[in-house]
Amino acid sequence: MIRIGRSVAAAALLCMLGVSGAHADQKHKLPNNVVFTAYDTGTAGFNTVVVVGKMLDDKHKITTREIPKDAVSDMQGATRSMAKDPFLPVDDEARGLAKKLMRTLRSGALATNDAESGMPFASLVQVGTDLDGAPVILTSQLSVHTQLLEADPHCSLLLSSLGKGDPLAHPRLTLLATAHKLERDNSETQQIRRRYLLQHPKAELYVDFPDFAFWRLAVVSGSLNGGFGRAYRMAKEDLLADLSGFFDFYDFEAQAVEHMNDDHADAVALYATQLCGAREGAWRLIGIDPEGVQMALGDEILRLPFPRALTGPHEVRPMLIRLANEARGRIS
Repeated sequence: MIRIGRSVAAAALLCMLGVSGAHADQKHKLPNNVVFTAYDTGTAGFNTVVVVGKMLDDKHKITTREIPKDAVSDMQGATRSMAKDPFLPVDDEARGLAKKLMRTLRSGALATNDAESGMPFASLVQVGTDLDGAPVILTSQLSVHTQLLEADPHCSLLLSSLGKGDPLAHPRLTLLATAHKLERDNSETQQIRRRYLLQHPKAELYVDFPDFAFWRLAVVSGSLNGGFGRAYRMAKEDLLADLSGFFDFYDFEAQAVEHMNDDHADAVALYATQLCGAREGAWRLIGIDPEGVQMALGDEILRLPFPRALTGPHEVRPMLIRLANEARGRIS
């Protein structure tokens, strides 16, 4: 980040354009992105920085960002706080962001332990979720990470949202977990298989291959980075939904999801477009849990959290009706 005042604005611009003094005839490699601050220079200083940024953009296609005084003060305050303790107290907003990442991201980086080399091994894996939000992965026995998990089930999973610009400006969550391989013919595994295929329909091509198996990652803790100065150390209770009042919920959920998609597709579409601000399309419900619902359209997954966590299956239908009414009320 470049701090610039009125008296040096012109000199800074000339230097960055590569036309300063004896070096005017030399070519200089310019950065693709530049961040300026006019802190403590007043309105005139900030306006000068804006002009400099526009000239760099027009002539050299350099992306610039001008940070006003208040934003610099906030960043300095956050930096001072981080020097004492980089982690903020976990609040509902942080919990909601972490759970959204867990429920909507379709892939992540799985890190396992290689005892032979003593080095960590990272792999890209598709990620689904169980009812409580615990990650579920489907792996082949031929994969290195599968063999490493069988030798040592301790692992971590990085979930990171994608977007334009600086990758580190987007939220990401690291989960520490213990992986448990699921028995293929177990009834619970079959329900997890059903939920996983709703989240990853193309996996149906290989899900039943004999060398493939599901693993449930039992979350121990997590580390959420929601952006600059927004780091949280999270317990598993901050990350997973409470299922204590939801006995035998798999069958209930399966029937409710099928019913909503078959008989109330219009309501599901309104959940997506009116309550989540998503694009129009044939959205389908793919999951219901005590804290919200998931919807999918193609490769995109949405999370619609409930206004409050439910206490049992008997509250699901009234909540879905309430959300449908709210969505219809927003249609202009």
